[in-house]
Amino acid sequence: MKDRMAEQLAEQAEVEQGRQALLHDELGEAQQHLTDAYRRGDHSPPVVFMLARALQSLLAERARFTAAAGHMWSATFSPDGQQIVTTDDACARIWDARTYRLLFTLPQHGTVYEARYSSDGRRLVTASGDDSVTIWDSASGVRMRELRRDGRLRGYFDAVISGDGKLVAAIDTKGAVAHVWDADTGIPLAELRNDASEFPTIAFSADGRWLATSGGDDVRVFDTQTWTQVLTIA
Repeated sequence: MKDRMAEQLAEQAEVEQGRQALLHDELGEAQQHLTDAYRRGDHSPPVVFMLARALQSLLAERARFTAAAGHMWSATFSPDGQQIVTTDDACARIWDARTYRLLFTLPQHGTVYEARYSSDGRRLVTASGDDSVTIWDSASGVRMRELRRDGRLRGYFDAVISGDGKLVAAIDTKGAVAHVWDADTGIPLAELRNDASEFPTIAFSADGRWLATSGGDDVRVFDTQTWTQVLTIA
């Protein structure tokens, strides 16, 4: 058992060293460590993927975007493919998807976890750890409206705009509660409870008739005309 534990520790060390080397583009070192881990018996999907990645060149890489501060949380193309928005621990940034040039910085007072475009690409919503959801003009980077609710949250993790552009919905970082606003007036419309399992996500149906939310353990579907829950998917 001691020998097996020692072997497992050595195997894990090789995987971690290979992962770190791969993240720093040190492909030769990554190949060495990951190959050794594979030969030791770790054929898990992550190791197989990282080894395959280390064995190929970086010819496919077109651009690399940096975070303004801390972690990079998300990256999303605009509907027309002309922009890319990224989010990090300080702000959201809009980049030109053709030249990779930074176009706008969208500052907030907390971590920006997610940014999503409206279906027409003219607006952008950001979900922030400072308990706010912000609507931006994607063509100018101008802040159009800030949405908040009374009471202390732990920040918003995800936010979306309905297909017709009339509603904005966001879910908190724990997946405990989702809030909905009128996108034009900023008036709160609904507060929807979830299971708070710390894996939040939220989405409108294409026609805007339904809103699906999840705290992690189940999906709850709400009618956007009455805000009543009509379905739970385990």
